[in-house]
Amino acid sequence: MRAQVVSWIVLTVIVAVTSYALFLPDFFRPHDFLHGARVAEMSRMLQEGQLPPRWSGNFGYGYGMPLFAFYAPLPYFVSSALHLLGLPLLSAVQVLFLLPSVIAAVGSFYLGKRLFGAPAGILLSALYTLAPYRAVNLYVRGAVSESWAMAAYPVIVLSLVAIYAREWWGKYLLLVGLVILLLSHNISVLLFAPVVVAAVGVLLLVSWLDTERKKRFVSVIRDLLFGTVFAGLLSAFYLVPAFVEKSYTQVESRIATGDFSFEHHFVYPRQLLVPRWGFGGSIPGPEDGLSFFVGYPQLALFLAAGVLSAWWMGALALKLLQKKTVSYSTVITSSSARTVALSALTAGVLFLTLRYSAPIWDSVPLLSFAQFPWRWLGVSALLLSMLGASVFKQIVPTRWRLIVAVAGSVLITLLHFDYFKPERYLDDASEFYFSDPERIRSEMSDVLPDYFPSSFSESSPPTSYLRVETDGELSTDTGLPIQVVQSFSHHKILKFSLEQPSELSASVAVYPGWVVLLNSTLVPHTTSDTGLIAFSAPAGTHTLELRLRKTSLQQWSDILSLFALFALIVLASSAILSSRNTPAKRKSTKT
Repeated sequence: MRAQVVSWIVLTVIVAVTSYALFLPDFFRPHDFLHGARVAEMSRMLQEGQLPPRWSGNFGYGYGMPLFAFYAPLPYFVSSALHLLGLPLLSAVQVLFLLPSVIAAVGSFYLGKRLFGAPAGILLSALYTLAPYRAVNLYVRGAVSESWAMAAYPVIVLSLVAIYAREWWGKYLLLVGLVILLLSHNISVLLFAPVVVAAVGVLLLVSWLDTERKKRFVSVIRDLLFGTVFAGLLSAFYLVPAFVEKSYTQVESRIATGDFSFEHHFVYPRQLLVPRWGFGGSIPGPEDGLSFFVGYPQLALFLAAGVLSAWWMGALALKLLQKKTVSYSTVITSSSARTVALSALTAGVLFLTLRYSAPIWDSVPLLSFAQFPWRWLGVSALLLSMLGASVFKQIVPTRWRLIVAVAGSVLITLLHFDYFKPERYLDDASEFYFSDPERIRSEMSDVLPDYFPSSFSESSPPTSYLRVETDGELSTDTGLPIQVVQSFSHHKILKFSLEQPSELSASVAVYPGWVVLLNSTLVPHTTSDTGLIAFSAPAGTHTLELRLRKTSLQQWSDILSLFALFALIVLASSAILSSRNTPAKRKSTKT
């Protein structure tokens, strides 16, 4: 009980230290300051009945863009739901920043507790939640989506441990962790997948070597498939279109090229070792404006792990040379083997941040989408924390572990708390965090051009519901008496009159799914020179309807996710009813 109380006190302090700067009277501007606009836009999309929300009507200078068809939606869905329930916009943004620290702290604690005991869980949580790279993401870059993905990392690893232990909840936790990861940050999925595959490979190997290998091996396979397949299906509404339909946007021409090419953003070894803190950007060379420091406690424990690994492997080699009997199943499942495996995996991940790994990046084209090799620091932060907890368990006597864990957590907090704060606070947070549609169109659109539809041109004239083509040019003053019946992001209804047949251009960027109905009749449309919807209309009074329909791929993806959700509810309800209807087993006692 004492350890449990101490654990929750330490976790509360850790979260408070990493998050106190979020709740001061003034807010701050990180590199990515569009969070308020994204929350406001998703809130509008949900209010308009756009499910799942994909098309933002105000980004793209008011011509629209498929923002949440490609930009991971889960963090903004949670924050927007709270905003719609009455939470002020800035408070919803603060929650957006807070939740990843809460999830990371609790998830990493239970991971450490399960693997190494409660005291080690406290230390693992401190090492991970207070990792300098998390501070960089939150207070320098403002990389909320990546922070949410990092919060999912320990949850996923914990689920794998539970699945190996044949815990019934392991597959459900895997499902939750994967859904958070898949719907929070595409690039983090790419980076964390090799670690998950390696962990699963070890689990399967150990399960096969177990004395009850058939039962355990089948159980592990079944639960892994359950969690992975359901997570994939639940996320299909987003993942499938995001992967297949990205060519409909300008994202491929704007990322992984020029200044965003990975070859300009490798880390120099000394940058991992020196706490040179800054609030600038990533540039070629070793003088980056932001820090890639991994932390002194993490480095110290990494070196200790190397020493322990070398000692254990030397002792094992000596036994083999002396032809002593060695149980391979015992060797593989030992804590020393775990330390060796974690050390090797951590070293490999850190190596991928360095320029020496360029041949690997060149030979694996998919890696180029990561843009910044230093993003591997998010994965290495968890591995270093797990490694530290493993070393802690091996070198600290049982009776001293709680005291040492708390003392270590206090030391980590003192060393790292100064990183978890912004460079400066804004005099007026509404300068960057607002929901006004006109301001989003004019002030935020040029900051987020990645998801402009492929044919859209930023040279489009100022927005107007309809424009008349005159001698091949668009008139910014239509002279049309337009009545706006409805103006949703994905569904607009206008009434207007024409004295003569005209070529018109609507203030909507061309994108698959948009249809034009004139007087309830579907009419063909083309693409204007600036990428807008163009169509012909005869003289007379008209009702124009612009409607964004789902593409066939989006429809089937949505159906898959709905089917998975329904099936999951049925399976969960069945399991609950089965457990209630099963009579409790009475224990017999001998007198």
